[in-house]
Amino acid sequence: MHTHPFLHSLLLLLLLPLITHCSILSAPQPGFKYDEKLARLSLEYAAASYADNPWPCLRKNNASLVLQVDVPCDAVRDKCWAIIVDAPEHIVVAFQGTSSRTQLITELVESITSPKHQVPGIGSVQRYFFVALESISKHISIKLDKLRETYPKKSVLFTGHSLGGALASLAAAEYANCSGIDPSSLYLVTFGQPRVGNHEYAQSVDRLVPNTWRIVHKYDLVAHVPYCVGFRTCQDFLNHSPYHHGTEVWYPTNMSEHDIYKVCDGLPLDEDASCSNDHLLYTIDDHLRYFDRHVSDYGIDGCPVEPTPPGTRKTKKTKKNQARYRNLNRTLEDMPEMEAIAMITEVAMERWARDYLEYVWDWWHRRNTTGGGEELIRPSW
Repeated sequence: MHTHPFLHSLLLLLLLPLITHCSILSAPQPGFKYDEKLARLSLEYAAASYADNPWPCLRKNNASLVLQVDVPCDAVRDKCWAIIVDAPEHIVVAFQGTSSRTQLITELVESITSPKHQVPGIGSVQRYFFVALESISKHISIKLDKLRETYPKKSVLFTGHSLGGALASLAAAEYANCSGIDPSSLYLVTFGQPRVGNHEYAQSVDRLVPNTWRIVHKYDLVAHVPYCVGFRTCQDFLNHSPYHHGTEVWYPTNMSEHDIYKVCDGLPLDEDASCSNDHLLYTIDDHLRYFDRHVSDYGIDGCPVEPTPPGTRKTKKTKKNQARYRNLNRTLEDMPEMEAIAMITEVAMERWARDYLEYVWDWWHRRNTTGGGEELIRPSW
């Protein structure tokens, strides 16, 4: 069974970094309606980011590749990937997820052991992605600014699947915060995105990037990690708990053409308890497929009109792809599903416990620290 880079992201339970060196801009929230046509188009670009050669996917959609970023993004020099695309109506920035076992281990270790990074006015983010996105955004921001000067009437679309969705969230928030772009010209569409930050971060993204659709397929497991404090629907008064941003669009069936969906605008805001949060059992399979496409295979195969049926894919990976995958020994896809879920849950519990300890610490600190008293030193969990 072949491997897929984003499968390694299933163990990463805190994907929260945001690189922001600008003051927050209070953007008015324009009214918007879910556009399934735009969502399906976004998946084309998200899938293209998985391919060494994204041109077949782009040509199919009358788009062209402007930049493909492939840079070391952490201490062990794992790679981060992104593409910038000139499309008929949009300038698109699409992100790929985790690409190697060492990158998975680095992300996992730093997510569990590193203290959260508090960005003033934004919220709590994780250090690993703070550094990773900073590495990749240096290459993206200059090109994106030039494209906006050339095509001032085109909107900007950030997108990604799985970990790519988390990076798209962080990049969109940073760009909105620093560029002064009209919020009505900025879109964020993600697929199977994990929770990216705490409630403060979610509020910041909602304000900066109001045109956000967070698409969830049926019982997608990754869309529910890291788990909330309390495991079920997240609560906005627990700021140490992970919390989603953006409006969820939930597809409770197979996401085939004309399948039903629900725009989840109930309470709690951004964590509607009546949509995917209303279920306890989740599956990896629903994470792999969006709009009836196996996302990474679809992109690597060139986004064919009739995608290869599951289990019959014969397209050979390029030498570059083979080199990227050759050290991946045993992936979550190779495991029995319940074993994979057990592994994810084990790490999720550790992350949940640290969040809960931080919540109790802050409560105790506020209760026992008085003005003029000695400031207590916060432990690193």
